[in-house]
Amino acid sequence: MDRDSWFPYIDVLKMNLEESEFSWFEKEYHEEDLGRIDEHDTSHLPEFGEHTLKHGLKALIVTLDEQGSVLFQMEDGAMKQEVIPAIRV
Repeated sequence: MDRDSWFPYIDVLKMNLEESEFSWFEKEYHEEDLGRIDEHDTSHLPEFGEHTLKHGLKALIVTLDEQGSVLFQMEDGAMKQEVIPAIRV
């Protein structure tokens, strides 16, 4: 669980959706977890965002490809989740 020990030293963590899925596990990472990864599943993000913020991050940004990004941060003691739309180029 080294992951949690790093969070107090990180202000802003930016990752893509796949990285967030590989980073979110209950106690330990197991290779059989690879089969559960769904490249479009965002259901884990609120729980992962809350976990990272409670362990010291000031903000978590997860990029969602053409869907934009989602930003998690604390505001008045509560987690705030904001979807930021993609910019067409």
